[in-house]
Amino acid sequence: MNDNSENKIIRRSFLGLLSQSTLLFLSQSLPQSVFAFSAPRVRRAKHVGYALWTWGLATSGRLGDGTLTKKSSPVQIGSRLDWVSISAGADFSVGVKSDNSIWGYGSNADGQLGTGDTTSTSSPVRFGAQSAWAQVSAGSAHVLALRSDATLWATGKNSSGQLGDGTLTSQSSPVRIGGNSDWLMVSAGATH
Repeated sequence: MNDNSENKIIRRSFLGLLSQSTLLFLSQSLPQSVFAFSAPRVRRAKHVGYALWTWGLATSGRLGDGTLTKKSSPVQIGSRLDWVSISAGADFSVGVKSDNSIWGYGSNADGQLGTGDTTSTSSPVRFGAQSAWAQVSAGSAHVLALRSDATLWATGKNSSGQLGDGTLTSQSSPVRIGGNSDWLMVSAGATH
């Protein structure tokens, strides 16, 4: 497939294209911030990654740039080209990197960053002790994640049972949900 046909597919698949090399991702759950992935892509064996850019309101460190200062123009999170996907919650974000690890930043009041505590951070921190993550989705204050072995995991606020673990107890570390190993994808809502 040539570059032009790849770009046509990308244009149809995403919300918008800022230029030939920048994909824009908007989140209704975080209207004050915008995230964008920027090319060039990095290809090493199976790993493909992008730069992650952000701007907007910085309360609770939700921009992930190491500050609490709102930005009116894009700033890059870190300097590596290793982000594969990103998902924004109410005032935090989580993303999968090209090494299949999950990283998050922003509010962690309910343990949604999966670090084992409730300390908020303005710089990305690693999610859980597990590896081989395939997908992550942020709800309002919780996270659902799939590992490459097709198991489902959750962390964060659980006041409405949104983690699916059979309790109403919030979790600050990822917990496995059920015994199935055949999950294909996950999408978190505000409280479901």
